[in-house]
Amino acid sequence: MKILLVIDLQKQFKDNFWNYDRCINYIKSHKDEYFVIATIFENFDNSMFEKYLQRSECKNSKKSDLEFPYDYAMTKTWYSMDITEFIDDKFRNSDIEYYIIGCESDSCIMATAFNFWDKKINFKILSDYIYTNNSEVSNDEILKLLKRNFWDCVL
Repeated sequence: MKILLVIDLQKQFKDNFWNYDRCINYIKSHKDEYFVIATIFENFDNSMFEKYLQRSECKNSKKSDLEFPYDYAMTKTWYSMDITEFIDDKFRNSDIEYYIIGCESDSCIMATAFNFWDKKINFKILSDYIYTNNSEVSNDEILKLLKRNFWDCVL
């Protein structure tokens, strides 16, 4: 079983460099190959994002902010989330491969990769389909860090 985990690819994180659109096109053209799980970031009052990063957007995120086909969507309020309980219930005794794409390679993608790595979960990051909106660091620099930490899990 192949699961495409689409991290925070919601219209609030659309970029000006077509990365968002490239990810959506990938999902649409490969939908039949995966069970697609989407995460939706939703911020809240007094969150760590608001308190320390002065980020207050996405407080009213909803499934309609996803502009691509998915099989299941989960709301999260932090960098990463544990989807293994849902997967274990849905696909008992399946050999599962996770493929990760989406937004904020320097935070949410990386946090999910560390989470999966520490739990010994088989995953691959599709490097052509991740991006960041962080103007202080390039996606190429982030890819170097991802490859350093996760080696051949980064395709």
